Amino acid sequence: MPSTRRRFLLGAAALAGVAGCNERSARASRETVTPVEVPRTDQEIVREAMAIDAPSVPSAIRVSDAHWAAAVDHVETLRDSVEELLESTDGSSGERDRNRLQDDVLERADDRLESARETGPSEEGVHLLRRIVRDLARADGYLRAERGTLDATALRSAVEAEREATDALLDGFEYRIARPVEEVLPTAFAAERALEMADSLDHVDDFLDDERGSDGDAQRRVDQLASVYRSLEVHRRRRDDAERYIETATDPDERSLRPAIDAELDDLADELATVAEQFPDEERSAREEETVADYFEEIRSNVGHRTGRFRSQLSEHRENGRRLHGLFRAQQLLVEYESVTAAIDRTKPLLDGPEFPTSRLLTEKRRAVESVERVADGTPIQRYLARRAAQMLESADHYSRGDGLNTRALARMHLMYAGAAEWAELALDRGDALTESLQAQQS
Repeated sequence: MPSTRRRFLLGAAALAGVAGCNERSARASRETVTPVEVPRTDQEIVREAMAIDAPSVPSAIRVSDAHWAAAVDHVETLRDSVEELLESTDGSSGERDRNRLQDDVLERADDRLESARETGPSEEGVHLLRRIVRDLARADGYLRAERGTLDATALRSAVEAEREATDALLDGFEYRIARPVEEVLPTAFAAERALEMADSLDHVDDFLDDERGSDGDAQRRVDQLASVYRSLEVHRRRRDDAERYIETATDPDERSLRPAIDAELDDLADELATVAEQFPDEERSAREEETVADYFEEIRSNVGHRTGRFRSQLSEHRENGRRLHGLFRAQQLLVEYESVTAAIDRTKPLLDGPEFPTSRLLTEKRRAVESVERVADGTPIQRYLARRAAQMLESADHYSRGDGLNTRALARMHLMYAGAAEWAELALDRGDALTESLQAQQS
């Protein structure tokens, strides 16, 4: 509603109230004045929408107690090593300066480890522990290299052993998914994602073979060996995470779901091709000077183009350690495209009136909350496919924190609330269909 008109209505309401009071004092015995309803401002409606609590969605990834204990132990082992190396300093002023910097690493690691313990066994907690390993391994490797206790030959052997262990894990990943499949498939996908980081050791050969570092530049060699050590420890953490996820999500007595997953990839490729045919052009940036409706169509086009483009990448995922990535990525892209399309179709008609019906934000926020609540009670497959729905709710609320809301901002909030609801419902449906298909292959 334009501010001029709103001020007029507010003024009219105030005048009516004053007039009613004057009239009532003169004719109190003759009639009762009906109060005039004061219309709410856009900011008031937006604040009401923002106050509607959005549910949290439990993680779809399972972290076993043994997995969690191993990850924490890795952190604590590195921390103890750094502390011991710091305590063995020779007391030189330069080393004391460096050690003060390393002390900061210990303090930061302790704080992060406390946060990880508070988070508990979860995907988020595992990621926190990986970051702690990275920071501690950097300090540990530097201190070891500076003291001459890191040997390039030994590091090369350790790197090769780690590569062989990773290859063996990939070769043995037969997609014998445990039952119930809808409960553990996202955890198997988490294993794939951890294994995808196996290329984190690709650069270490250059450091180990660098003759300049080994033939005279002492500091350069310290930095190189420390970098290799850090990469090795980070890779070990990721590989162990993958192995633990596989233990949780698979059963050697189950039939392999590889053929069923490949069949799903075939069907998804057809769906992606259909989207790609509708959006052959490259993505374009939405321009501020466009109308709101044109701006939404740019969003639809860009999401459609990104979704269709993934079809050409699916062939890269038909190998061990990549199949579930392709499966979940394609599903999520299709859910995104379908939800954005449905949300735009719900929002664009509201732009036809003289002003945007801000009260519709309340309707869409409540609808989105109800849909995300259903996701929170759904299976891990459904929750994983719907991860972005809860994020969209948060993003929409972010837009509601500012003043000076215009039609573009209000319409975008509506679009995101509607998109969150559509995303959640589509994830529930696709999750059910995927579960039914895979269960049929297990029986």
